[in-house]
Formats: sequence, structure tokens, C-alpha cells
Amino acid sequence: MSRNVVKKRKYGFTLIEVIVAVFVVALIVVGVFSLVQSTIVYRSFAVSQLQAAYLAQEGIELVRNRRDANWIRNPIPEWDVADLIANFGGEPPILLGGRQFDRSTAISDEGDYIEVTVTVSWQEKGETRSTEVITEMHNWYQ
Repeated sequence: MSRNVVKKRKYGFTLIEVIVAVFVVALIVVGVFSLVQSTIVYRSFAVSQLQAAYLAQEGIELVRNRRDANWIRNPIPEWDVADLIANFGGEPPILLGGRQFDRSTAISDEGDYIEVTVTVSWQEKGETRSTEVITEMHNWYQ
């Protein structure tokens, strides 16, 4: 006599399948959180660097404005480098976006032009970061 063997179908998951699925989901969640954290840190640095670049450019424009104002005030235009050097140097810290930026301006007389260097520095994650902008301003009045 032959017996008909009926196999029972099992529905559901085994314990090993559940553990593997939980492990895979945990890896995905940790990866996503790590990516979000890195994005936030890099975004903060990028914002600070952009603000520093704008502050450095503003420093250049302040020197250029002073140079042009000297020419407008004087009936005989002069290349008043001494006034520029005397009026630019250390500035009080600039508070922007909850962060403190330090801007310094250095001017060197090269004869028929001046070289203006503006450095903006700030603290980020315990490190001092800085951005520097250098330009030449020529004595185009002579």
C-alpha cells in the first residue's frame, strides 16, 4: 500500500531570517544617519567659508572706497598710501550667523600700485580656518 504523504506548508519566518532582516535594516538606518550627520557638518563649514569670502571681499571694497574718497577730496589727486596703511589693520571681531570672524587688512606699497591682502579667520570644530583675498590697486590717476 502506498501512502500519500501530505506535506504541511509552513507560513512565516524563521528566527534566523528575522535576525538577518533586522541586521540589514539596522545597517541601512546607521548609514543614513551617518550621511545626514556628515552633510550637516559640511554644510556648516561651507556656509562659514562663504561668509568669510564675502567679508574678505568687503574688506577689499573698504580699502578701494577709502582710496577713491581720498582722490575725490584732494583737488590735486595724490596717491595717499600712508593714509590707507594708517587706517586699515586690525578690526574688531565681526559676529555673523552666530560665529565670530576676525578680519585683518595688510597694505604694501609697491610704487605705482598697492597690494591689499585681507585675511578672515574663524574657529570651527576646534580648528582655526581662514580665507585670504589679495588684489592690486593701481594708481590709475597718474
